[in-house]
Amino acid sequence: MNLKQIVIKRRDFVNLELKHRGQFGQVAKVVAMSELTQSERLEEISVPSYKNGNDDGVRSSRSPFRIHLDDVLKSVDWKASDLTSEQLRLIATLIADKQRLLHAVNTLSEELEFTKKDADYDGLVPVLNKQAFERELGRQLSACYRYNMAACLIFMDLDNFKTINDRFGHATGDLALKKFGEVLVAHTRESDLIGRLGGDEFAVLLLNADQDVAGIKAKMFEDDVERIKFGDATSPVGFGLSCGITNWQRGEAAMAFLNRADEAMYYAKKSKARR
Repeated sequence: MNLKQIVIKRRDFVNLELKHRGQFGQVAKVVAMSELTQSERLEEISVPSYKNGNDDGVRSSRSPFRIHLDDVLKSVDWKASDLTSEQLRLIATLIADKQRLLHAVNTLSEELEFTKKDADYDGLVPVLNKQAFERELGRQLSACYRYNMAACLIFMDLDNFKTINDRFGHATGDLALKKFGEVLVAHTRESDLIGRLGGDEFAVLLLNADQDVAGIKAKMFEDDVERIKFGDATSPVGFGLSCGITNWQRGEAAMAFLNRADEAMYYAKKSKARR
């Protein structure tokens, strides 16, 4: 078999890579990452002398590289003894190049996925940002519709937050938001959605929950918020929480659901102000 035929067969090896990824990985590791010198590599891939055309007697004495390379060659009805050292080197190089490209693609894919996830979160509070929350809300409601599940939304707005900002500065205001985000995370499940919708407005989607369950959850949020104080011990300043709680109506669009919860929160806030 000549060099031209080897090159023509390259497509076979590209396809085989998917089938023999583990084998190719071993080949690429030896070719691309081995500490062997060039002369040692040449010796490593030199064509062996088989006893009576059968390599079983020498298999145990061959390196993992040779064993895997021979196995890959065998899968396409080739034998190492049919090829020159230069042809074997070309095959190994093609495999190594393919493996390096796959590694680069996988690395970039992982980095892209990490960047996408990072972009979904609020820059200050460890919860979803508005865009990501609205997107995931739509997805979760589609699943609720498909599997006939209940869902409830708690829309929240911080009370007296402006006073904290005005009196202690924006750094303390940011700290207040972070502490509130920690409260939300502490009292929700991994399956629930938490989002910051802007400023001091937040929302939590509770799956398989009704207004009674959501009411208990909202009370937990309120109790924890009341314990967050700023300033000195003689005149501490805190903030409160207004919550709007709404059950999802089957088939209701995500934004309509969110708007109803927002209206419920606004009503709760007005009621609190009239007291």
